[in-house]
Amino acid sequence: MIAEFEWIRLPLKPLCLRKFGESPKNNRIFNNKDTTYEEVITKATAAAHEWLREQSTIPKPKVTVPTPSHHGPTSYTSINSDAAWRSDMHLAGLGWTIKEGNLTSSFLSHCYFVNSPLVAEGLALREALTCCIAKGIRAMHCNSDSLQIIRAINEEAPMPEIYGIVSDILNLVFAFDFITFVWIQRSNDKAVDILAKQALLNAPFVSPPMNPGG
Repeated sequence: MIAEFEWIRLPLKPLCLRKFGESPKNNRIFNNKDTTYEEVITKATAAAHEWLREQSTIPKPKVTVPTPSHHGPTSYTSINSDAAWRSDMHLAGLGWTIKEGNLTSSFLSHCYFVNSPLVAEGLALREALTCCIAKGIRAMHCNSDSLQIIRAINEEAPMPEIYGIVSDILNLVFAFDFITFVWIQRSNDKAVDILAKQALLNAPFVSPPMNPGG
């Protein structure tokens, strides 16, 4: 008769110790009984199933991961971000606005060693979020004219070029109670476009520049 084996992944040491005395040789020596290897395998498999059933009854600690609320708040802050980029200098100008009620604040920064306009767009949004966290803002809508950035964030599937930046943004999300990321047309983003270009022009006269990895 050919024995059929069922493979189960579980710690081997407890089962080996439990079944050590039930090998044919040891059974014959210690218990004066003849046992076939098929019988030992059958008993070991049954013991494995029993062990798994026992594990399922052990209560496991409940882990709760904080997630932003999907219910819209009664009031929220709106941010717009944009970037300008110089390929010859690998320099990015970053601009963003924060609108709280009737008050709109404007911000700009710059960053060297930026490899593409897409990376620059991601840096602008990341800086805007960091700024909002520093101001204690907890509910917000984020607007950007970069469809690739918005899609990468909402789908949590960034391309390698912006993987690190999008990962940073997704981590920053947990600092908010409510947050959305929305794509808008460039024509609706003119104010921050001007800020980003101004940041690019100001870069030689402003120090120190932002660190793209920090």
